[in-house]
Amino acid sequence: MKRAWLLLLMLVFSIPAARAEEAPAAVEQARQSVVHLYGIGTDQETGKRTRWTGTGFAVGIAGEDTDIFLTNWHVATGSGEFSDDQVELWLLKDDAEFYADLTPRFGSAARCRVLITTDGYPDVAVVQALEPVTGYKALPLVPSRQVAEGTKVYALGFPGLKHTHGGADSGPEDVEVSEGTVREHLVMKNAGDSKSIIHSAAIRHGFSGGPLVNQQGAVVAQNAYGFEEDVSTELFCAVYTDYGMELLNKLNVPFTTAQSPANPRRTAAAAVIGAVVLALIGYQIKSARKSWAEIKQARKEEASREN
Repeated sequence: MKRAWLLLLMLVFSIPAARAEEAPAAVEQARQSVVHLYGIGTDQETGKRTRWTGTGFAVGIAGEDTDIFLTNWHVATGSGEFSDDQVELWLLKDDAEFYADLTPRFGSAARCRVLITTDGYPDVAVVQALEPVTGYKALPLVPSRQVAEGTKVYALGFPGLKHTHGGADSGPEDVEVSEGTVREHLVMKNAGDSKSIIHSAAIRHGFSGGPLVNQQGAVVAQNAYGFEEDVSTELFCAVYTDYGMELLNKLNVPFTTAQSPANPRRTAAAAVIGAVVLALIGYQIKSARKSWAEIKQARKEEASREN
């Protein structure tokens, strides 16, 4: 199953992420809560080392410092290709440098531990820094089922490392932001029936596990993967935040939820429909009153004739 996972996620992250020209202030602020994760897996039989990068974001009480982060299962575990004791995971600090063996230099990163995962689909994990980290403010989470189609969203993430020469740019200013809209809600049959939001905010290699936020900077879904070219190179998949919430609840980690703002287009349409309905009701009441008046007049005339 785990090798099938790798084949399924033939990601199209080689395409560049389009930078949002003027992201709202709340979205820019959310960049402070995004972390660059770096993992190394070592095959104990061959000694071969495999490294990867991904993105995570701070969770907990919104606005407060935290050392707990949501990311993808495949980022936290190396897609399950290694046993727990074969995986090393770090949160990279800005301008992180590396030793010759590809591990981060002392002071360049904070080691992390994996607290819980979905063990495959829907591809979610909770990790915690093993040493004090500051400045990572928890983001509020919106239940994804509340998010309307047409909602403007922003994908935040760190691009993958092509090499370790010269260090890694892992500060808030290095978080890339791309803009798009929610296209639809979809149950991904080929991804373990994962409930997902399909959107057009471009993501690429390294964005895995990062947040998809709305204009208020609240997380509406968690970026996971794209599609093969024969399906789409313009749409991307983010799994429901509800999965991350379930894991946090299992760990008894408190977190802040937020309501999804109403879609302006749907609100306007609802207002028009409401006005039409009220007008029809008013017309029906007026017609009923007129009919009743006519009936009363007819009865009065009939009574007069009988007398």
